[in-house]
Amino acid sequence: MSQKPNPNKYQNLVSVKSCGVIATRNSRFRRTMEDAHIVVDKLGDKEDQGFFGVYDGHGGSQASNFCKENLHIEFQKLLKEKEEKEEKEEKEEKEEKEENENEKETTEEKENGNKLTEIWKKTFYNIDFQLKNNGIEYPGTTVITSFIRKEEEKRVLYTANVGDARGVLCRNGIAQRLSFDHKASVVEEQERIKNQGGFITNNRVVGMIAITRSLGDHSIKEYIINEPYTSRFELTEEDKFIILACDGVWDVMEDQDVVDLVKDMNHSQEMAKKILMTALDKGSTDNISVIVIML
Repeated sequence: MSQKPNPNKYQNLVSVKSCGVIATRNSRFRRTMEDAHIVVDKLGDKEDQGFFGVYDGHGGSQASNFCKENLHIEFQKLLKEKEEKEEKEEKEEKEEKEENENEKETTEEKENGNKLTEIWKKTFYNIDFQLKNNGIEYPGTTVITSFIRKEEEKRVLYTANVGDARGVLCRNGIAQRLSFDHKASVVEEQERIKNQGGFITNNRVVGMIAITRSLGDHSIKEYIINEPYTSRFELTEEDKFIILACDGVWDVMEDQDVVDLVKDMNHSQEMAKKILMTALDKGSTDNISVIVIML
C-alpha cells in the first residue's frame, strides 16, 4: 500500500534533528502516483541549511518530478547569487551601519524576510518557465517547500507554497499554519481570476482545476498563476516539529487534529506513518505524501 523508504535514512541529519518521510499511491482509489518529495540536508554544503518539499502533481507526474529534481537547485543558485552580491555591497557600506544595534537588528530581520520572499518568487517563476521549455505544459503541481537556516544566532524557518499542499508548525502543542490554500473557493482568488477574464464553476477554475495557483498548467496559465504565498517564523524552544503534506491529508484532517495525533511522539518516521495511516482510515481518496521534520 505505502512506499517504504529506509526508516533510518533521514534520522541523523545536521540541519534538523531528523525527518520522517512516507508516501502512498492509495491504490484503492488511484491508478498512478503523481506526488514527489525532497529532503536536502546541508543545502549548499552549509550545515545549518535544510530544504524540504512536497509536490502534488495533477494531469501526470512530470511536473512534480521536475520540481523534485530542480526547484531546490534553482533556489540555492538564486540564494547564493544574492548572498555574493550582498557581501560585496556590505564591504563598501560597513562603516555606515555601525549605529543603533537594536534598530539595526530589526531592520536586518525585515530585510532578510523580504530578500527570501523575492528569491522564492523568482524560483517559482523560473521553474514554471523551465517546465514549459521542457515540454511539460499541461500537467501541473502544487508545491509546499520549507527552508531552515541560522541567521545571527537564531534559527529561522521560511516556507513557500502554491496550491493546497500545506505546511504546519507545532508550536507549544498548537498548530501554526505556514502556508495558504490557493483554492477556487477563496473569494480573493475568484475575483483575481474573473478580473483576468476567467470564471469559476463548481469551485473549479474554468471548470477544470480546483486550485488557483500551481507550477505548470500552462494551457490556463493566465488564471493559474505561479506566485507563491510565503511566511517567515523565528524558531524557538517551543517549536517541536513541522508537517509538510499534500491535500491527501488535509482533505480529511484539520491542522490541529494532525498535530494532536503525533505531538506526544518522538520518532519522526513513526509520526509520518501514523499521519498517513490515519488519513487512509478517514477515507482519503488521493495520493498521500507526508514529511515530518523534527526541529
